[in-house]
Amino acid sequence: MSDYNRGISLPIVTNQRLSTIEYLSIDHSWTYNELFSIMSYTSQLRRLHLFNAYDFRTNIQSILPITLSKLTDISIPMNRLKFHEFEIIIRKIDVKLKVLRVKVQSQDITFLVAHRWEKLILESLPHLEEFYLQYIENFNREYHYPGVPDQFISSFWIKRQWTFEVEIDHESINYFVRPYKKRWYEYTQEKILNSSVEYSKSTRLIVTFVDNDDFEEPMTIDTTHILTVAQIYHLEISEENVHVAALIEAVSLLPELTTLKIHSLSLRGSRMLNSEELLTLASMEDRSKIIKVYLEMMNDIEEFYFLLKLCPYMEYLKVNSIKRMDFKFVLRYIFKKIKDDCNDHLCLLCFRIPIANDEIIKKIKKNDSF
Repeated sequence: MSDYNRGISLPIVTNQRLSTIEYLSIDHSWTYNELFSIMSYTSQLRRLHLFNAYDFRTNIQSILPITLSKLTDISIPMNRLKFHEFEIIIRKIDVKLKVLRVKVQSQDITFLVAHRWEKLILESLPHLEEFYLQYIENFNREYHYPGVPDQFISSFWIKRQWTFEVEIDHESINYFVRPYKKRWYEYTQEKILNSSVEYSKSTRLIVTFVDNDDFEEPMTIDTTHILTVAQIYHLEISEENVHVAALIEAVSLLPELTTLKIHSLSLRGSRMLNSEELLTLASMEDRSKIIKVYLEMMNDIEEFYFLLKLCPYMEYLKVNSIKRMDFKFVLRYIFKKIKDDCNDHLCLLCFRIPIANDEIIKKIKKNDSF
């Protein structure tokens, strides 16, 4: 059954036939006609996970409706199907679905039109509890987003706590809708998304690949395009040793950022900051809105000074690991810098220390010198 062009010839079952199959995973190529034929034999089906849809030969209108009263969980890819065709497919399956996962590679931007999803879910999937959407947009193709940005922050999405996120990797821009999970910067909150205002500013951009030698043009193009879809308030860069010039560029392109998470920085790299980058860094005192910063790995004490310049209104700094530096030295430097600059913004520091004795902790609390 692994041959891509090989068909499955099964008639639709029209009378009631029982089957013991409750979980079905199809990881070879299939069409929607074949899928509905298979499902007609599995009336006890509860979970359906699909891969490798071969859907461009499907006559959607010819598919007969089917009832699967026990089916609650579906994972389905969209390779070539348009959104209006996907709507027809969903409406032809009578289910009480609780979990829906959709991965889209069909390059139909309508999959990112929120009100179309709202209508489909309210009318055909009223029992849905968890919704996962991944829309993959290739770099070599450009699509204009229909309508206004920030469509996934209406009361419909707030009520269900389904949040919108974006991820840039080395080959595509990925847009996600998924259930909200508590994040690193919610360090004092007992609940997540306590208000509609917090939800409306929960959109996060995750960058997993940064070319330190060629970042300016790709970053500008990608970010400008993303901002036509949604405003970004939280930035995470998981690439290691990102050059500070690339970080300055990213932050300057996202003026509404309130949090920043970085794996690690490179202060020097292959070049120094040019005059334009230095001017941009200096302008952050008038532009920056970032108040919470998470640096996973601190390689150099000067990175703290840079982050103060980049995020002058930083209130909370979290550092997960300090590389080849004495913790007491790091704290002395930070406390001295805060005092010398008369910094009254930075009031919370969080460091992960593998070994810390009671004496060090007491001195930290008293802000004594070591």
